[in-house]
Amino acid sequence: MIYLRFFIIPIYCFFLASGCAMLEIGKPQLTELNNNDIYHALYPDTHKKTGINSPVLIQNFKLVNIQLPFSRLSNIDFSTSELISVNLTHTNLNKIQFHGSKLVDTDFSNSTLTNISFAGAELINVNFSNTTLINVDLSSARIKNSTFKETRFFDSRINGAYISDSILSSVTFKKCSLKKITFYYSSLDNSDFSNQNLKQSNFMGSTINNSNFINTNLEHANFSNARITNTSFLSSLMINVTAINSLWTETNLSAIKGIGMNFQKSSLKKVDMSDSDLRESRFLEAEINQSSLKRSNMEFSNFNFASVKLTSLSGANISRASFNRASLTQINLTKTTAKWTSFLMTDLSDSSFSEADIHKADYRGANLKNTNFQKTVNYENAIGFEKSKNFSTSLPPL
Repeated sequence: MIYLRFFIIPIYCFFLASGCAMLEIGKPQLTELNNNDIYHALYPDTHKKTGINSPVLIQNFKLVNIQLPFSRLSNIDFSTSELISVNLTHTNLNKIQFHGSKLVDTDFSNSTLTNISFAGAELINVNFSNTTLINVDLSSARIKNSTFKETRFFDSRINGAYISDSILSSVTFKKCSLKKITFYYSSLDNSDFSNQNLKQSNFMGSTINNSNFINTNLEHANFSNARITNTSFLSSLMINVTAINSLWTETNLSAIKGIGMNFQKSSLKKVDMSDSDLRESRFLEAEINQSSLKRSNMEFSNFNFASVKLTSLSGANISRASFNRASLTQINLTKTTAKWTSFLMTDLSDSSFSEADIHKADYRGANLKNTNFQKTVNYENAIGFEKSKNFSTSLPPL
């Protein structure tokens, strides 16, 4: 039996019948361990960093200013401990438990982490730059002011993690589960979330640039107050996504399934939303500029008080949608299906409904100056032309 004493607490090393040593360290109080203590615990015989295969329990302790760079560590349980200013750079870690632990100013950069659990842990100012994480569990972890640059996740579980005020740059996720993950006021650049499950995720207040969400499940996700630039959501599932007061620039939202999306008070500039299913979506008071909604289905959608400029809705289905008191100037509405669509008090000046079906569309009080209705279908069944403003339109002959 080997006795190592940290302060007045004994450490017992029991050699099992198989010859495998188990080191048990534990006490409800968090007693501080220094670098020497950890070396003795992990390498009781040689004190050299050559790796360890024995199961080691280091629970309920505080590790401060520990230096373990270029180490090869496995089978260690740091659960419910505190790690402060610990250097784990260039390490190879396998089967390490940080479950419920608190890690502050800890550095995992340039390391490989395999079969690691951070479930329920708190991570503050932790560095995972240029790190590979394989089969890592970050479920319900709380991560703040941390850095993920050139970080690679494989087969990992990050469900319910809360990541705030952090930097994610050139991060890739392969075969990961990210349901209910939160990126709160974080920066996400050049990152790849394609083909991932991000159902009920939260990107509130985050900045997302040059990233990839192609064919991603974002059902019930929240992008409110987010700023999104040059990012692709091509063919993604975005049913009931909330994006209130968000900014979307040069972004691809084409071919998405976005039933019930909420873009209220948002700005969309040079955004491609063509060929998308946007039924029952809300664009109330939104600003849409130089964008495309070609061939999209927007039945029952709400564009009241929206400002839409230099945008094409050609071939779109806007039946039973509402554009009341909206501004739709210089808009291409050719070949749209606009049955029972409401344009009450809407500015439609210099726009074109050529070859559109406007059966029972309501134009009462609308501004129709220089509006083109040539070759429209069912124009005779439209409502309110006689009560419209500036009725200097181009209409087909009766």
